[in-house]
Amino acid sequence: MPRTTSAISRLPFVADPHSIIRNSGRQIDWANVSATNADGKKIVYAGTVVGELLGTGKVGPRVVTTNPAIGIMETTAIQDERVAALSGYGIIVGGHLYENMLPDATGTPKTLAAATKTELKNNGYAWSFEPYGDSR
Repeated sequence: MPRTTSAISRLPFVADPHSIIRNSGRQIDWANVSATNADGKKIVYAGTVVGELLGTGKVGPRVVTTNPAIGIMETTAIQDERVAALSGYGIIVGGHLYENMLPDATGTPKTLAAATKTELKNNGYAWSFEPYGDSR
């Protein structure tokens, strides 16, 4: 009889899974999401820095003037996804992450903008960023 095995792995940008602090159940403000997937659905990728849209309680990709950073998406969110919880998506609000593995990291070496890091740290939780490297 054929047998299938699978392995559950951690997110590639999480350096220490035990350090992660979560804020679960945040809904996405899809009106302020511009990225789309191949099907034309709006998407927010895991690891994207998100902010809380002022006055709505919903989150979307960080925009410094209207929704400063409060955390990082734990999983990928796709608009109208039938399997998504009505309560929303998990947001990482603190922890030890590989900075260069985050979608918003830019430059050489890839890093988050200093203003983004400041906004994240102003939320009262500890953040630690380091570069990922494989020296095999």
